Amino acid sequence: MEEDEEVGEWIKGIFRKEDLGFDWQRLREVIARYKEEPIELIARKYEKTDLIGIGEIHSSQRGHRFVRELLSPLRDRARLEHISLELENKFQEHLDEYLRTGNEEHLRKIIEREAELVKRGYPVEGRVNGCYFDIIREARRLGLKVFLVDDDYDKDDDNQPFETVERRNRFMAEHLPREGQGVFYCGMLHQADIKNLLGNRMNILDLVDEELGRDMTKAFFHGDSKPFGIDVKNERVWDVLSEHLYFELFYRHFDGIACIPK
Repeated sequence: MEEDEEVGEWIKGIFRKEDLGFDWQRLREVIARYKEEPIELIARKYEKTDLIGIGEIHSSQRGHRFVRELLSPLRDRARLEHISLELENKFQEHLDEYLRTGNEEHLRKIIEREAELVKRGYPVEGRVNGCYFDIIREARRLGLKVFLVDDDYDKDDDNQPFETVERRNRFMAEHLPREGQGVFYCGMLHQADIKNLLGNRMNILDLVDEELGRDMTKAFFHGDSKPFGIDVKNERVWDVLSEHLYFELFYRHFDGIACIPK
């Protein structure tokens, strides 16, 4: 199955068009009226926050390219200083050496670890075999700082998946940079309102507010065509979107969405 087909099937699991009887024509109309370029939407959000969380689908190469291509205009327009990634913090020294020297051997250590995780069943093959690590290469070219903020996956307990998610969320929130304009590219489920899904669990945004006293804005991306931006803080947009989305938790707290029309 091709990448875009995989992403498309995954998205169907969220939208469940056949179950909800969506008015797709109305949705297309509101998108056509209010959509904008993603860079315009995201850059504007930096007027009120200094940390933008972009939701990652690990298999989406279009998503990885979107983030890579976002770095340069955000550096120029919004004074972007750093990007944080959902990779294990224990490899930060290797990353720092790569950023300092450009020696790919240091970056390869991180890629090899991700390949090991794929063999153990983690859904990150799209990082290993795609363009995900070009994000780091582009950040180096632009002189941006890069932080690896996830916990050690060797601590994960398959028998306690919810506790594992919350532990990793807390670790990531604690290790995000405490100042400077930044992007946080991390699996979107870590940024969702997981209290609705997993009981009284803490998502990244709650924890960033708790640990850092910062207000992080989310921008969700999923990809199989040209992205557009739509601001769900616009009440007329939300009135329509809220009728069409299966998991409200993916969207209700998202200030900006960079998303894709079918």
